[in-house]
Amino acid sequence: MGNEKKAILISCTDHYRERTYVFDTVLSSEGYETTYLASDFHHIKKEKFKCGLKNALQISVRPYSKNLSVNRILSHRDFAKGVYNYLEGLPNEPDLIVAEIPPNFLAEYLAKYKKRHPKVRLVFDIFDLWPESFPSQRIKSLLKLPFGIWGNLRDKNLPFADSVITECNMYQEKLNIAYNPKVHTLYLAARRFKNEPVCQNIDTSRIVLCYLGSVNNVIDIERIESFVKQLNLLKPCKVKVIGDGEKTDEFLCALNRTGAEVEFHGNVYDSEKKSEIMSDCHFG
Repeated sequence: MGNEKKAILISCTDHYRERTYVFDTVLSSEGYETTYLASDFHHIKKEKFKCGLKNALQISVRPYSKNLSVNRILSHRDFAKGVYNYLEGLPNEPDLIVAEIPPNFLAEYLAKYKKRHPKVRLVFDIFDLWPESFPSQRIKSLLKLPFGIWGNLRDKNLPFADSVITECNMYQEKLNIAYNPKVHTLYLAARRFKNEPVCQNIDTSRIVLCYLGSVNNVIDIERIESFVKQLNLLKPCKVKVIGDGEKTDEFLCALNRTGAEVEFHGNVYDSEKKSEIMSDCHFG
């Protein structure tokens, strides 16, 4: 057992069940001993949490209450520094590191580690573009300089990775890394639940939409309201909301103004329950 290959899997916001589990499953089947690193702060609930995975180690970070805040940036830096210190403290180098990006600070600190330990194979898994995905163009233009610095933490360190995985081809185009031989898009299929039907009967007399995610200060409520209002003019609409946050009341009021039927479910963490809610939705 002492000669097993070692792999470190990293996901700051604990996306293990959405994406990291695939890497863990494959690597474990190939004889790797895996360790999963996550923070101890739940990004959605905005509270400390305990990860239940047997191979998990959690990095202590400062809490934050808003997604667009200095504290969130500092919390991500806490995590990246904690990961770096953990890796440097290991008695032996791991064979492989697979890290979800963002946070962009993680790319900065893992590139630093790679320079000191060139034999370790480093893989960046880009599952989101941040701050590019920030919805408000007005705020993005006002914060162009800090947003540029934030994005550059990732961009300037991508060349230090042995491989870069992107969630879709569009990310490669946005980052100008398309056609790079060490960059690959990896589509990961969702797991079907035991009793989940293969298909659903969709009602064509109306359009059913689902909003799934945080209802926070970075979503573009005005644009969503405009879209649903226009759609409701073409055909009666229903919007199901799965999630919660500091902008929930404002978001629900905006949806109600569109004339669409609104169904609020709050935070739902049970995957089968979410699947049931979304089963008759046309779009999300």
